[in-house]
Amino acid sequence: MLVCLVMSLGILTSCEDDEAVDTGRIELLSFGPTGVEHGEEIRLIGRNLNKVDAVEFTGATVPKSEFVQQSSDLIIVVVPVDAWEGKITLKSAEGDVVSKTDLGFTVDIASATFSPEAVKPGENLTLTGDYLNFVNEVYFTGTSEAVTEFVSQTRTELVVTVPMTAVTGKVTLSDGKERPVRTVIEDVAVILPTGTAVSPDAVKHGEDLTITGTDLDLVQEVIFTAVGEGLVSTFVSMSETELVVTVPDNASSGAITLVTYSGVEIPVTEELNVILPAATALTPTPVEIGANLTITGTNLDLVREIRFPGVTDAVSDFVSQSATEIVVTVPEGAINGALRFITFRDYVVTSTVPFKIPGEGPAPLAYALYKDAMENGWQDWSNAADLANTENVFDGSKAIKHTFSPWGSFGGGFWPDAAPAGNYSEFTMWVYGGAGTDGKNIRLLVNPGSWDDYVTVTLQEGKWVEFTVQLDTFTDSAGKTDPATFSDIRIQAEDFTGSVWFDFIGFR
Repeated sequence: MLVCLVMSLGILTSCEDDEAVDTGRIELLSFGPTGVEHGEEIRLIGRNLNKVDAVEFTGATVPKSEFVQQSSDLIIVVVPVDAWEGKITLKSAEGDVVSKTDLGFTVDIASATFSPEAVKPGENLTLTGDYLNFVNEVYFTGTSEAVTEFVSQTRTELVVTVPMTAVTGKVTLSDGKERPVRTVIEDVAVILPTGTAVSPDAVKHGEDLTITGTDLDLVQEVIFTAVGEGLVSTFVSMSETELVVTVPDNASSGAITLVTYSGVEIPVTEELNVILPAATALTPTPVEIGANLTITGTNLDLVREIRFPGVTDAVSDFVSQSATEIVVTVPEGAINGALRFITFRDYVVTSTVPFKIPGEGPAPLAYALYKDAMENGWQDWSNAADLANTENVFDGSKAIKHTFSPWGSFGGGFWPDAAPAGNYSEFTMWVYGGAGTDGKNIRLLVNPGSWDDYVTVTLQEGKWVEFTVQLDTFTDSAGKTDPATFSDIRIQAEDFTGSVWFDFIGFR
């Protein structure tokens, strides 16, 4: 009869073997039915159950006085609403008897409210509702893994620490089962840091900058406007209202961006002003090779070296130096162009005051295509070059820089009209080879109908070289000799990788 009762109720076995002889000990053989829910009756079957004083569920206990029925082989109780999944324990004066299997439930997790209304990552979010004791996983927007360890948990309240990578959005509660029961909480606001001011107003490379604002303890990284990557993740100090960071050596004046652990980027209201050396005058001008040049300006005590146009090696041995003046001897090989100051922090500043030596300099262009900027309708249709680079300049304050890959090219066409090459006798440009390009070749192609008709230019590393083609000997890429118009100009690298600068391009 006992076996028939168990089978008819769909009762779970306790995984214990029945003993043939009653030893007088309390034994739990099975319980059920399967699928029992809170508020429903559960039957516990065994031996000597009349000795049981209480039935303990995970999270709730039913005393003997509340049993629906009790006999030697059967106890019937109502499952408390506070009961969790887990073992069932029979309590008595003889000790505890624990079930071998877990009691399971399928419940609808309900969450009605959360607090606070806006929460910081790393702080606690309190959820209130019902059956929250069945939550095993909490997912926040912006996170890839669930939170599975909680600050506290009851049937009506769940307290969970917000992950540092969380962002404003949904929070999903799950029981974590193979076929999970989930509930979603909408619009949980996650607080972000703000940066409202920086001090001092102007700062040198390597000095400390203080960013003030709110919730700055949430910042993982600071991005500076920089030559290259200006990312800093190690701070001098940090609090909710103040972040102190050392200005990196490659930082430029401009925007500062705060980055949270979730990857959200927040611009600081005030921009960074980096103190750099600047020349206001060069005397004498022009200046002879081997003579002393006096550079006047501001913050010149930050200069470690000066690079003269046309000279590969920088000059670091000055006649004299102060914050407002440098006196330096002009090296052999210097040509007209722009001086470059290298600071003690290896930051390069190109002077806007032209450097000139005696002589006529390059012959003027009758029809310019590039002098500090593209002229007369020539446009970089490939969008591949830096058209205002200041690293190496032949004349004026800017040049074109392009970093070639093997057989790569840059250049473009004219808008709205082609260049009137037939009005002139020669095409000319100045070319400077970057590191590793000495002896490498680039190709000049005009009106390219194919890539087979070109003129070769051999590069010299660290030196400006003028390249000139007489138009009456020139054949464009379409096979036309002495073309009357240039509709397109391309410059292609032969099989090498490296940076090349171009300046003072046009017709004479």
